[in-house]
Amino acid sequence: MIEWHKYVKKYCWDSDKTPYFVPVSQLKRDQADKELFLYSFILAAPATLYLTSFVVNLFRSGQVAGLAIAMYASSLFVCAIVVHVWKSPGAALYSLSAPIVLSLYFLIEGFPERSHAVDFAVMVAIAVVIIAVWLYYARRLLSITRAYPSLPTRDMNPWNKLPPGMLPPRK
Repeated sequence: MIEWHKYVKKYCWDSDKTPYFVPVSQLKRDQADKELFLYSFILAAPATLYLTSFVVNLFRSGQVAGLAIAMYASSLFVCAIVVHVWKSPGAALYSLSAPIVLSLYFLIEGFPERSHAVDFAVMVAIAVVIIAVWLYYARRLLSITRAYPSLPTRDMNPWNKLPPGMLPPRK
């Protein structure tokens, strides 16, 4: 019989490859690098898509209707690069503004008017959950970037993990 839970734990909740449930105080530098890369990618992808659509709309129709949002999206793209490359706490703090701005956008612009009450309630619930999780995780990102300079590096050489007195195998 296959023990599927063993493989799910191995690939989804591996503390080396997916360190999202490891406390910041116990993180190693390579784990923090993986986490910061994924957050940067998730932050930069929608910003890049919006910027691309803005530029295409600008060249097709010449309208600059969403210029303010495009400027903010470009600043989020730069923020994602700074978080990934320099691990800056200031950029991590700025990335906290993304879920706040998204919630303000939903409050001001709202949702489509033609939706039924159930559809509207589901959309609002999903938006609230996504924004809350994003805010919570952005706080974790901020604490990771603050602790990054003092995080220990892990020895990734497998030969250093041999028991004392044991020699590596010969070829």
